[in-house]
Amino acid sequence: MFTAFRTHRVAIFASVIAILPLLFFALSSTDLHEVLSTVEAIDAKAPCQSMDEAFTRIWNRKNNTHAQYVNVKNSEIDFTTVAPRNAYDYFEPEWNCEDEVRLGSDIVSSGDGPKFVCGSDVLASTEDCVVYSIGSNYDFSFEYAVNRIAPQCEIHTFDGTLDLTKRALPEGLKEKNIHFHNWNIVSDCGSEELNPSRCVSDSLQTLNHHESKTITWLKIDCEGCEYTVIPKFAESSVKIHQIMIEVHGTDAQKVESLFSSLHNAGMMIFHKERNHWGCNGYSCVEYSLISSSYAQKVLHTFLAS
Repeated sequence: MFTAFRTHRVAIFASVIAILPLLFFALSSTDLHEVLSTVEAIDAKAPCQSMDEAFTRIWNRKNNTHAQYVNVKNSEIDFTTVAPRNAYDYFEPEWNCEDEVRLGSDIVSSGDGPKFVCGSDVLASTEDCVVYSIGSNYDFSFEYAVNRIAPQCEIHTFDGTLDLTKRALPEGLKEKNIHFHNWNIVSDCGSEELNPSRCVSDSLQTLNHHESKTITWLKIDCEGCEYTVIPKFAESSVKIHQIMIEVHGTDAQKVESLFSSLHNAGMMIFHKERNHWGCNGYSCVEYSLISSSYAQKVLHTFLAS
């Protein structure tokens, strides 16, 4: 009899436990919905708040690191005494890109020709983008890669060394928004340095890219003209967000002067690649530089992805 009573009591207790959640939801459904709505509202705001906080924290840290690098780099160095093999040793990456890729003909590009770029997603989302490519030698793999990720971009390639009467350009360039200009870009207007040639200001004027126009990306490989051409771009009214450049020669003073003009224009080195396919492995170096405003866009896009 005692066992039957205990079994009956357990059954009642189990029934009460089973009913309690139903009573809870029935009696407090309104309050529960209000709580859930509040939680959802908080969750909706949290990502934006946390991303903004993360952006500010990471950006400030990166800026502090960059400032320390610049202070050390600006310590007095006598570049007249720097050996040719060490001409590029004082110019190392000073900025870390969150979205870096080696852009060339393939998804994974190797060999001489592809360039390290930062923020391809930012370029893809930029409506009014202009890309300059100085130096071609009939190799349009960089331009094709830019068109692949950002077909809306207006791409201009310059090379006056090509004899188009002997060898034609590849077909389909204009369909890919690639505009070829058969002239060399030089520093001084009226210069007989290379023919056919036009100076930086005349080239910008001809293409209507003067008067504070923005060149989103500038790729330059002109076998030494970078020392005179890049400072002219830096002095012009155009804004350049990213530069991919091959620097030639082992004159440390010339190298230092070039990077001084780039740094004065607000550009920061984010990649360095020695050209071991030629130039004795040390006298030609590929550099990629980025502006502060473009670096902010890259970081913000990276955190939001």
